[in-house]
Amino acid sequence: MNKTLILITMALMAATPKGMAQGNDPDSKYIRNSLYMIKLDCPPDNPKYNIAYDDINKIYDGIDFGVRYERYNNFSLSERHLDFANMPKIQDSEYEALNAYNKTDKPFIIPSEDYKKANDQVIKTMNDLGLNPDTVPEEIYAGTLVKYFIEHAFANKLVAKWHNKPGTKEGVADFDENLSTIMELGLRGLSEEAKANAKAGENLTNIVAGSENKLLNNTYVCVTRYYYANAEEFNATFIAPLKRQLEKSDNILVSAALKGAIEAAASSLKGYFVSVVAYLFRLEWNNDLYNDFYTNKWNDPKKFFDTSNYKLIYVGRSGKRVPASLSMKRDANDAELLRRAVVRSTDAAFAALQRDYEEFRPMSSLHVIDGKLAAYIGTKEGIKEGDKFDVFEAVVSEKDPNMTDWKPVGKIKVAKKGLWDNSEGAGQPIEGRAYDKKEEQAGNSSLKCTFFEGKVGKLGEGNLIRLAGK
Repeated sequence: MNKTLILITMALMAATPKGMAQGNDPDSKYIRNSLYMIKLDCPPDNPKYNIAYDDINKIYDGIDFGVRYERYNNFSLSERHLDFANMPKIQDSEYEALNAYNKTDKPFIIPSEDYKKANDQVIKTMNDLGLNPDTVPEEIYAGTLVKYFIEHAFANKLVAKWHNKPGTKEGVADFDENLSTIMELGLRGLSEEAKANAKAGENLTNIVAGSENKLLNNTYVCVTRYYYANAEEFNATFIAPLKRQLEKSDNILVSAALKGAIEAAASSLKGYFVSVVAYLFRLEWNNDLYNDFYTNKWNDPKKFFDTSNYKLIYVGRSGKRVPASLSMKRDANDAELLRRAVVRSTDAAFAALQRDYEEFRPMSSLHVIDGKLAAYIGTKEGIKEGDKFDVFEAVVSEKDPNMTDWKPVGKIKVAKKGLWDNSEGAGQPIEGRAYDKKEEQAGNSSLKCTFFEGKVGKLGEGNLIRLAGK
C-alpha cells in the first residue's frame, strides 16, 4: 500500500467517530471553514489600565480556539499578536488602491472632513472630562490590517501551508506531493462512493482535488481588538456630543430633553467593561488561481514567495461589549470576572460576524434528544430564542459526483424556553459583576443543548443546520 493510500485510509478512519457509522455522521461529510485567530494589540488609552491589558493578553493566549470554535478547522500561523502601535498606518492617499485591491461591494471610505471635525469636537469634550478616548476610525484599523497582510505576505503563507509537507518551516515553500493537509480536511466533502474509491486507491489525488478550491476559498483570518474601560468612558462617546448641544441650547424644552438623555445614559452602565471588535478576512481563491498554482508554482517551490501575490480580502467587522467587574480590586472575583468578560466578548464578537456575514456561518449537526429536535449550540454561538435555521441533507453533487452537496430540506426555529445558555461561566454567578441595563439575559444554563420547533421524522439525525436569513 503506497503512502498516499495509507494516509487517506487513516484519515477516513479518523473521520468516523467510534460507535457511529460514517453515513449517519453529517460532521464527517461537510467541508468546514478554516480559521486563523489573531489579536491586534493596542496600547491602553489610560495608564491605569496597563495591568488589565496585560491580563487580557494572558487570557487571550490561554484560549484554545481549535477547541472553542470546533466547527472550524484550526488553521493558524505562528503569529498570534500584531502590534498596532508599530504598524504603518493606512493613509488617505492609499484608500483608492486599497479598494481596487479588495474588490468588494463594501469599499473603504476615507473619513470625511465633517467626520473629522465632529470627531475633534468629541475628543475635546472628552478631554475636558479628563478622559482619553479611542479616536482611531474603524476604517483605519481595517485598512492598516490589509496593508500589513500585503506587506508581510500573509496570504502567501496560508496558501503554502495548505500545500506544504507537514512540519515545513513557516515562510518556506516545500510542496507535498501527497497533499496531506488538503487530503485530510478535503475528505469531509467527498461522497460515499468517492470515499470508497479513495480507500481502494483509485484516482486518489484527483478525487480529493475537488475539495481544494472549497477549502482554500473558505479560509478566514479573524483579528480581534480589545478595549477596556469604565462606564463613564464608554458613555462619554454618547454623552459628549449631547453636552456640547446642551451648552449651545437656548431652548428650555430642548435643554430638558438633552439633560434627560444624559442622565439616562450615565445610569445605564456601572463598572468596567471589555469591548471587542472583530475584523474578518477571507483568502481569495478560485479556479483561475488553482490552475495558475499548479501550472506556474507547483514545480518550482523555491520561487513561490518571490513570484506569488495572493490576497486576503476584507469581509467586514462586528463588535460587542460585555460587563466585567464593578471595581479594579484585582482579587480572585475580579480576576475571574475579567477572564469571563474577555472570553464572552470574544465569543460575542465572533458570533456577531457569523450573524452579519452569511458566508462565515458554520453548520451544526441536528439531533433528536428526548423526542425533540436539538443541537449543541447556544448563546455562546450568538443564538437567540426564535432564530430560524435552514436544515440540509447530504446528496451527491450533480456537478461533481465525487463531492457531497448539501440540499435544503426544511426550516426549524429555536423553541420558546429551549435556548441553551452555554456562555462562559453560565449558571455560576459571581459577586461584583458590572452592570449594563441593555444586556440581554437569555437562555437556560441547566439545558445541555438547544431545542427547536419542528417535526421529528422527516428531520433529525444525519441533517445539518445553519442560521437562516441575512
